[in-house]
Amino acid sequence: TLASTGGFCLGITLDQDENIYVCDCGKRSIFKVGQAGEVRLFADSAGDRNFLTPNFSVFDSQGNLYFSDSGEWKKASGVVYRADPQGRVSLFSAGPFHFANGLALDAAERHLYVVESNLDRVVRLEIKADGTSGPAEVFAEGINTAPDGLAFDTHGNLYVTTYGSSGIYRVSPDRQVALVCQDVEN
Repeated sequence: TLASTGGFCLGITLDQDENIYVCDCGKRSIFKVGQAGEVRLFADSAGDRNFLTPNFSVFDSQGNLYFSDSGEWKKASGVVYRADPQGRVSLFSAGPFHFANGLALDAAERHLYVVESNLDRVVRLEIKADGTSGPAEVFAEGINTAPDGLAFDTHGNLYVTTYGSSGIYRVSPDRQVALVCQDVEN
């Protein structure tokens, strides 16, 4: 064991210095864990807006940390925050998302992709030149059941894991959705 936040950890992300950022839904916070195991609170709010269910995070090449706050299950209350390299947290997109979950950036860092677990889909948000978010656009649907994590490959395919059906889907750059594999015994 390297460290413990004392809560319930969901997504983790490493920065360029190999510090670990932990989304802790039990503590409703983001923690930063150093390589020696020291744990410190990174953030638990954006201004006067407290986090509810920090879930997943991703860094861009400039050191901005985007992270989902899922909100409440079966309610459209999820949002996405962004912390700049100085650690200032602001609301990136108010959604509202239907349980915002996994995140991924495309290779050009022009769009942030967001899982909406309760709607079995992925939406994408344009990242404007001024750092603000464009409106949510549905990117892929029919990813059954309860999509969770996201990752791109070098060919621009987006892979989506599912919590409810133990599957992995591939969404091609032209938005074709295909089930790649599934653990039917789980």
